Amino acid sequence: MFVTGRLAGAAPELLRQTQGRGHEIASHAWSHEKGADPRLEHSRRRISEISGRGVVGFRSPRLRSVPLAEVAAAGYRYDASSNPAIVPGRYCRLSQQRKPHQVSGIWEVPASVLPLVRFPLFWASFHLLPLPVYLAACRLLLAWDGVLILYFHPWELSDLSEKEIPLWIRRRTRQRRVERMDTLIRMLGELGEFRTIAGYLGIGIG
Repeated sequence: MFVTGRLAGAAPELLRQTQGRGHEIASHAWSHEKGADPRLEHSRRRISEISGRGVVGFRSPRLRSVPLAEVAAAGYRYDASSNPAIVPGRYCRLSQQRKPHQVSGIWEVPASVLPLVRFPLFWASFHLLPLPVYLAACRLLLAWDGVLILYFHPWELSDLSEKEIPLWIRRRTRQRRVERMDTLIRMLGELGEFRTIAGYLGIGIG
């Protein structure tokens, strides 16, 4: 789970409970505010102090680009900020590699996208696509690459009422969204095993 340093400080017991359930705790910078200084080393140290375990992973808020050299200098072993696809109005990253790889000693762990067409399987696609289509894409990519890296936000499964939340998420009830996620988790569990990123890379537990 990627968490900001600010949120970790506001809910330390919840963070420790989450870690106790077997989840890896990694840094999502200090704050998710647009344009905020990620405070890379400070957030890593703060989250590590609260969780009682070393923090080796980083994901930039809104997946904005942060130089890998800066991520490595702050003490991280991997960066999961890459989504090697086109997201209209946000970024075009077709030149980035699709699979986990090392760059100057630090791992770069991209979110999963389909080969050739580079269609992203991130959280938005889960809500936009019919569930059978999304499941089929996940099954195809897992068979193709041998690894599937998806990411979601807790608020996607909450009882949303805020006007700023997109209608394409609010169009389904919370119960329906949870049911869809349960189906995804069940299917993926039948196809393979869930791992932490650090565990998959061989640099941590899980």
